[in-house]
Amino acid sequence: MSVIELVGSVRDAFGFYFDDAQSLMQDPRGQVVIDDGRRFLQRTSTRYDLLTVDPPPHLEGAGSSLLYSKEFLKIVRQRFKPEGIVHHWLPVSSRSVRRLVHAVSRTIAESFSHVRAFASIEGWGIHYLASMEHIELPVLDELMARMPTEARRDLEEWVWQDEDDARSFVRRMFEVEPRRARPCRRRSNAVDHGRQALQQVLPVTTLAGLVL
Repeated sequence: MSVIELVGSVRDAFGFYFDDAQSLMQDPRGQVVIDDGRRFLQRTSTRYDLLTVDPPPHLEGAGSSLLYSKEFLKIVRQRFKPEGIVHHWLPVSSRSVRRLVHAVSRTIAESFSHVRAFASIEGWGIHYLASMEHIELPVLDELMARMPTEARRDLEEWVWQDEDDARSFVRRMFEVEPRRARPCRRRSNAVDHGRQALQQVLPVTTLAGLVL
């Protein structure tokens, strides 16, 4: 697992916010690289199972906006393994300009053969899963059985309701995939129908790995 962070002070402040920061930083299975994410992808020869892109708000920011371009997503595809998946966060709210949401959704749908999108359970935007292969999500029981103990513990740090545990939290995440989204216009029908354009989402409501 490689984490690419542009600002070194963000890495240095890790321990201020999380008690287990030191043990994670010393874990030989991962590394933190101070670099520009796009530049890192252009220079590395490694191919990944998963790339997750977590741009800083706001969408209109000069640095952030480049991470939603077709040019960037082309670079991402080149760093995929055959069945690789990219997770891309779009930090928008109900007050966001709809045409920007449409533009990002269309760009992602036109860059990958298969796209699924989920509204954030706390209204913090839209989460896209995109791949050149069909994206088959495991059922809840299978997902929880495969989840490592450390991941389950980390997940429970983020639960938002007193009665939540890791299982109930994940179940709520499964329930927010938009069902009123309309398919994008494109030349082929390879994209999973009804999951991409998200014209109706905002009014209703968001292995080897690389984190950008």
